[in-house]
Amino acid sequence: MKYLPIELINNIVGFVNNIDVRINFNVFNKLKLLKYLFLSKIMRKNLLYSKQENCKVKLRYNLFNCEKINKRNEDKIDNDLLEIDIEEKDNKLYYALHIFRLKKKPFLQSENLSNIYYQNIYQDKYYWDYNIVKFIKY
Repeated sequence: MKYLPIELINNIVGFVNNIDVRINFNVFNKLKLLKYLFLSKIMRKNLLYSKQENCKVKLRYNLFNCEKINKRNEDKIDNDLLEIDIEEKDNKLYYALHIFRLKKKPFLQSENLSNIYYQNIYQDKYYWDYNIVKFIKY
């Protein structure tokens, strides 16, 4: 292989799926940025960062709103929200993701017991969908 031109070697290594081999030969492909446009709809900006005692961290992010309501800000309805609680204990990281999304009710008489946020004039048609995801990283 040492007698082959470097351009040919790079071209061949570019087809190898093993990233360690490609790093060893310093061959990287350009990222296709259009593939990652969905990320701008998931998280917007960090609203809150607070570090509490006992190695606890709380993060809060605005999410892309599921429901398109034109006067949502005027009516003082919060954006969809992601809260992340991180706690370090016994050399493990405990994560809790709290996801709040304002969604349209499946039928008008439906009641949601986890409706904890203010809905203003939208309480007849919308409800706050609350999900929690917990996991541990060792």
